[in-house]
Amino acid sequence: MADPEKQEGAGPLGRMQGFVAFLSAVVGVVAAIQAVGSKADADRSAQAAEESKHELDRRANDRADRDTNAKYDAIAYEAVVKVLEIDRSKTAGTVAEKRERAVMALVAATASEPMKVALFDVVSTGNNVTPAVKEDATKAANFLREVGSLANDSAAAATSKESTKPVSPNDSPTSLRDYRVVVFYCQAPDQKIVGVQRQAAERLVQEMRAIGASSALQMTWDIKELPEVLNASPGYGIRTNQIRFNPAEGEEAPSVALKSLLEGSNTLKSGNVQLERQIVRKQTPNYLSVFLCGLST
Repeated sequence: MADPEKQEGAGPLGRMQGFVAFLSAVVGVVAAIQAVGSKADADRSAQAAEESKHELDRRANDRADRDTNAKYDAIAYEAVVKVLEIDRSKTAGTVAEKRERAVMALVAATASEPMKVALFDVVSTGNNVTPAVKEDATKAANFLREVGSLANDSAAAATSKESTKPVSPNDSPTSLRDYRVVVFYCQAPDQKIVGVQRQAAERLVQEMRAIGASSALQMTWDIKELPEVLNASPGYGIRTNQIRFNPAEGEEAPSVALKSLLEGSNTLKSGNVQLERQIVRKQTPNYLSVFLCGLST
């Protein structure tokens, strides 16, 4: 028979050794848990530091953008002041008009939207400004007030998926109720093309005002001209036939309904005119804009 005192773990010493081993295991587990917790804390701290850096960078970029905009606004302002000070008695009319149009192009290309509106308004009321330039400045200011700048829409613009199934104008969905639709035609160097686009816009609006669905839905229709001074500036360049809408304002369904309504008109069907749908950011509740800028002679 074996000696009980010699059996492993049988005596007080053996029990003490077992207890010490247990404590060591517990300490190891606690240390491991603390290590994991410390790593998680470090990761969270690193993430918070990275987010703070991104926020600081964003604010710095915003400040830089504001400073840049202020610089360009000041340049445009100075140019307008100088063109208003032209001495007509010493400057040929054609030369003065060229300078005025150059300044208009500068304003359209560089100034921020609020400054564009203000400076176009100033040009439109200038005592010595060429009448044709004053008229274009008025149109440009009114366009920006009503539709807003299209320059910022280029990043968001995308042709939407759309149905090509023809729909009769009399089947216009109720999503267009109380909508105002403005049909724009574009200024262009070729006056024959401008005439074609303007006449198409006038016929289209006249036809739409006459149909029963438009009256029943209390839709309103207008015609306006997109000045070339804006359309030639960066971010514009509208040379196609399109409908512009903002999905964030719930205009997806109304834009599809409007596309079907217009493409079913005699005016557009006679020329087989198709309308693209372009996404924009401008918030214009119950308002859709149509551009007939892709028509030719």
